[in-house]
Amino acid sequence: SASPEERAQAAHAMLQHCLLGPSANSKDAAYCFKRLLNGLCSGRAAARQGYASAFCSFLKIAYSTGALEEIQQETNDNTDESLLVFVRKELLKTTDPKQALSEKFGKAKGSEERDYLFGRLFGILSVVRSGILAPSGDNILQVKQVSAGLVNDLVELYHHKKWMREPTAHGIVTLMNSLYQASKDSSEDSKVVLNHLVRDSIVPKLFAGKAIQDFSAEQIAVAVSIQSHMDLFDCSDLPAPLNQAILSASTIPTLSDALCATSTVVHPRSHIVWDMLWQFLTTESPSEHGRVRILCKSCPVSDEPAAQVVKALMQSVVTESLLAIGTDGEGSNPTHERRALALSIVRAACGGQLNSSTAGPFVIATDAKLLENAILTPDIVKRLFLDIICAAGGSSKSAHMLKPLALHVLETIVESDALSEVDSAESLDRRLSFAKTLLANDTRFDGRTKTATVSNLLLLNDSVETTYNKELGDMWTKYIDFVTERILRASLDAKGRKDHMKIDEEASRLSSHEALGYADLLFNAAKRILRLQVATDDEERADFEKFRSSIVQRILGFLMASAFFDCSNLSGPDNKPKKKKG
Repeated sequence: SASPEERAQAAHAMLQHCLLGPSANSKDAAYCFKRLLNGLCSGRAAARQGYASAFCSFLKIAYSTGALEEIQQETNDNTDESLLVFVRKELLKTTDPKQALSEKFGKAKGSEERDYLFGRLFGILSVVRSGILAPSGDNILQVKQVSAGLVNDLVELYHHKKWMREPTAHGIVTLMNSLYQASKDSSEDSKVVLNHLVRDSIVPKLFAGKAIQDFSAEQIAVAVSIQSHMDLFDCSDLPAPLNQAILSASTIPTLSDALCATSTVVHPRSHIVWDMLWQFLTTESPSEHGRVRILCKSCPVSDEPAAQVVKALMQSVVTESLLAIGTDGEGSNPTHERRALALSIVRAACGGQLNSSTAGPFVIATDAKLLENAILTPDIVKRLFLDIICAAGGSSKSAHMLKPLALHVLETIVESDALSEVDSAESLDRRLSFAKTLLANDTRFDGRTKTATVSNLLLLNDSVETTYNKELGDMWTKYIDFVTERILRASLDAKGRKDHMKIDEEASRLSSHEALGYADLLFNAAKRILRLQVATDDEERADFEKFRSSIVQRILGFLMASAFFDCSNLSGPDNKPKKKKG
């Protein structure tokens, strides 16, 4: 059935009858064991998912209750081999497409072979997630042997077909993660198994003879996953090429092509390499929100700040490769798939929720300065938001194909947990930085995109009740400072200022049209602050009324002052020597 509820009920009834109920017996359990293995190779609807889930629960219960030994006696004449070896042997036998299909039809079709290969993959994942591979003192040799065998089986699938590469990489990462988790429970045996798998199976069979620049996206994912847990490996002396930093500011340009190739993965799913990459660059935040992660101060192996790696990632992968923007700001028109991947990367870096298949959902709380200077650059904002949302092509004036995705990205970032703490100065600084980058591209961003993105970021949406606090007042004050400074920059003559003031190149390009846009923003900010509905107690309401009065007076005073003075002809002092008379 395609219904998860129906599959769960059917699995519960089966487990109750074969293993847990009063009528449980080894004969029915052995039949169920074989039937579940055969079901893994079914390509009908959601059959494989249902059989894999049931097989995982079946192994967990049968192993813990001792029923698996009885199943081995019913199924196999050789009872001398360990239970783990028995399970792997039966799995490989049932999911071997050459043997199974040749007995039935004589020759396997491509689609049938695919079903058996995916059946083997799902079966391995079921074994891993059942927990029967958890090492202990008395079974560590069997766990090492079977775990290495399963890794070898996954590597064979990886090399068999290109379309099996990402699923098998996910399988390897899942197997390793189960041992990572066991090692957190003070299991030294798990570290022994981990070192054995990496040194004797993964590196020789998956990375042998490969330079970093030749890695595929799947190899990057596995390598980064291993290097994220360097504390679990002996002396941190992994064999080459894992003994050098796979992900660093210097290696990002060489990995750019492999990372960009993942744009073929259809949105909203993203390639596993991005899941591993963001986990590698971040660590759990001490915040009360367990789902929030922050960038590492130093990355494993390279010891460089994660912020530098993110900056290189945005420049080399997003700007130069995916969006095809050169150093001069010009470039070709990228494909929809590449823009969709770029939107996905920007969304994750700005705090949009990531649904990790290995770590669960989480968001990244990026530093405000990095957000403003490296992630939401003018080129990225223009190409990914303004050009897409405001585009209309052809005689029918139809919207851009990626417009729903771009709007969804804006919405998810605004509603992100990384921005949800309105009493946190860091969260409010991120809101302000995000708003400033959007307005720096177009002062009428909300008007052009027909959204309330900037208003919601600044919490100046007068239709929503706001809880005032000192931190929020400080953010509004910084916003007013930003807008007034931009108005003054635009009103001054750039040529005259260059003679006596140090200004950046962007400031010299501000036009009078932009100055009018910032003036509108200032006026609208005053109107919205006056209309805001604030949910506070009497004491805080008095503080808000005092703040509201002072900030509105300041805005009105600035607007009135600038109305009486023309600053457009201001210039530096005249340094020309005066002519002598006579």
